[in-house]
Amino acid sequence: MAHPVKPAIRIAIAVHESVLGNGAAPNLKKFLLRQKNCRLLYIGHPLLYIKESYALSSNYSEYAAGRLILKKTARHWKFPEPVLYVKDFVYTLYWILSSKGSVDIFFGVDNLNALAGLLLKVIGKVHTVVYYGIDYFPTRFTNPVLNTIYHRIDKICVRYCDETWNVSRQMAVAREKNGMVGTRYARQYTVPMGVWHDGIHRGKIPSIRYPHLFYIGTITDFMGLDLAIRAMPDILKRFPGAVLDIVGIGEDKSHLERVTRSLGLGRSIRFHGLIAGGKRRENFFRESAVGIAPFNTEILDEKVKNADPVKLKEYMSYGMPIIVTDAVFNADELRRAKCGVVIRYNRNDYVRAVGRILKNMKIYTGYRTHALAYVRRFDWHVIYTENMRRLLSL
Repeated sequence: MAHPVKPAIRIAIAVHESVLGNGAAPNLKKFLLRQKNCRLLYIGHPLLYIKESYALSSNYSEYAAGRLILKKTARHWKFPEPVLYVKDFVYTLYWILSSKGSVDIFFGVDNLNALAGLLLKVIGKVHTVVYYGIDYFPTRFTNPVLNTIYHRIDKICVRYCDETWNVSRQMAVAREKNGMVGTRYARQYTVPMGVWHDGIHRGKIPSIRYPHLFYIGTITDFMGLDLAIRAMPDILKRFPGAVLDIVGIGEDKSHLERVTRSLGLGRSIRFHGLIAGGKRRENFFRESAVGIAPFNTEILDEKVKNADPVKLKEYMSYGMPIIVTDAVFNADELRRAKCGVVIRYNRNDYVRAVGRILKNMKIYTGYRTHALAYVRRFDWHVIYTENMRRLLSL
């Protein structure tokens, strides 16, 4: 396939990075670094709602023909969260203004970064600004002042950016409910989360640890891991060798470790902490039997409904059938695709789903085949090629 990026184009990405490492921005970066005539400026700021990110500093990298030619790291500042966001905004402006030449396309991954891109466009440093949104929900911040500011900035960015990329169609629907209607807000496009489908080394059935369940991601209350942990005794009655491997960090991790110990499940539920990449992380995907995402629908504030959880596609890209609650916007689509089981946030439903998938190898192989067929359409190269071609025609 021909490269969609024109010769000598300069592209900037500004993002608040997760220490978990697999968001939209790193994959857009990977795609653009494969375009040999692209000069890429990449700005990463700590994602502050993950406490481990507070130890990180903002950074700037510049690439030419896929190779790193310049890297800068900002001073590590220790201020309250609102002040740190202002710091991020200033650093983004400073690093782009300090770079040579103008920027053809600026991707602001979240609205604060997109706002910086709009200001840079006003002063002539940037030509085209894309607001790349990975979520949208009413209560982004518990502080009402910060939350109001967040939504006002979002509205400005959707109205004035050249394009808005949403990871799910529900984001545009949610904005309409919040008053963003009419042609001024029409330049919104769905750019779903994806996988590098052709680059994955999948395990074969004999190498899969058949009763093993797997969770990867942030460990916080609305992710619903409490349900999976408390249901483990029931699963062990039917599958005595079952194990739940949990990879990730988050504010609920210590609490769930205590729950696991109190239930005497230390050998069956294993917490592995943060594994951002590498062979060990890949092996969990290759060797685990079922990927779980038991989002707690009792406490969600559209955090999942208006997003596109990448873990589901990562699971399926390795052939893992999924178990997911009906919190996700595409629950009906997943049911029709038969790539796993969609459940209510209910212990009995969860236990039945595990039994349904692992009942016998013939049934399990069917779910695996459907999962691989479903996820094929979400290859990052295809997703970004299609959207970059449209963007470059502006």
